[in-house]
Amino acid sequence: MYVIGLTGGIASGKTHAAQILRALGADVIAADEIARSLTSPGGAAAKAILRRFGTLDRKALGRVVFSDTEARLALNAIVHPLVKKAVHEAIAASAKPVCVADVPLLYETGMETIADEVWVMHVPGPEQLRRVMKRDSLTEAEALLRVESQMPTEEKLRRGDVAIDTSGPKEATAALLEAHWQRALAKAGVR
Repeated sequence: MYVIGLTGGIASGKTHAAQILRALGADVIAADEIARSLTSPGGAAAKAILRRFGTLDRKALGRVVFSDTEARLALNAIVHPLVKKAVHEAIAASAKPVCVADVPLLYETGMETIADEVWVMHVPGPEQLRRVMKRDSLTEAEALLRVESQMPTEEKLRRGDVAIDTSGPKEATAALLEAHWQRALAKAGVR
C-alpha cells in the first residue's frame, strides 16, 4: 500500500483536496473526522476531556485551547494518541493500493512516518487568515491565534514532497491534484 499524507495549515484547502481525491477513487482517511468522533459524547476521549475541561463543546474548547498553550497541549495529549491509532488501523484496513491520510497536524504529531510522500496544501498568509475568519466567523485576532498554533506553512512546505497552492481557481487545484494522483498511482504500480 502506498500512503499519501495530506496536510497543510488551517483553511488551506485540505477539505476540498480530500473531496477531489475521493472522487478520483482514493480511500481518504480524515483525522479530523476521527477526532470529532473520539471527542463526541460517548467517544473514547470524551471522559478525559470532560474531566480536564468540563465541556465537550467544540467552540468553548477552541476558545480555551487557542488562547492557552498548556491547555492545547493537554487536549492534544488526550486526543492525538487515539487519532494516531485510528488512522493506522484505517490504513491497515484499506483495500485500495493508494490511500490518503488527511492529517492537518501531520508534522506536529509525528505522523509523517506513515506516509510514503506528503502533499502540502497551502495559500498565502493573508488569504489563509481571511478564509479562517470567514469560515469560522472569527475576529482577526481569534483567527490569528488558530493559524499561529500550527507549524508555520513554510516549514511544512520545506518538509513536504508536493506543494499545492490552492489560492487559484478550484479547477486549477483539481487539475494539479489529479496529475499528482496519477503519478502516485504509477508509483504504487497501478495502471
